[in-house]
Amino acid sequence: MKTKLKPYICYIAGMQSMSSEAHSAVGIRTSISEIEERFVELCLKDLGVDPKRIIVEDERVARHIYFYHSGICRRIRKVVDDSNKMFKYRNIFSSSYVAGMFDAAGRMDKKGISIRGLGHKEELVLEQLGIHTKGGFILNPGSFITLVRGFSVLLELTHLPGNERDPR
Repeated sequence: MKTKLKPYICYIAGMQSMSSEAHSAVGIRTSISEIEERFVELCLKDLGVDPKRIIVEDERVARHIYFYHSGICRRIRKVVDDSNKMFKYRNIFSSSYVAGMFDAAGRMDKKGISIRGLGHKEELVLEQLGIHTKGGFILNPGSFITLVRGFSVLLELTHLPGNERDPR
């Protein structure tokens, strides 16, 4: 029986595509507490993972949060493996997937928007969605922001010019 694709699966799959977890582990490494909270919330509420099974390890720079579940891992790996076929068009699924990639390995600074460790498969997914990259840097940040807005925790935490309200 085929299971339906859900945005939260796509988000976690996007995070996994930028990760080097063990074969049957699903997890993230981050120093941003909001991303940690979102990952744990999705695991508990949407994936139905037992809270006792989530492992949190404090590392020097970041925290490593993961769990082992072969069925969930297999489902997420299938999404990652088929990502260039599944995410050809801009929709909530592709937006969630790219937001997961960005939250896992992305960065916004004065130089621009970048995603560390993009492989050929991830670059192809971004290119199909109209996001051009060079050396991990996003060449059309406006289009990228439009794609992941509302899905990315990291983007919500970043102050973007033009978002100011009139103080009057």
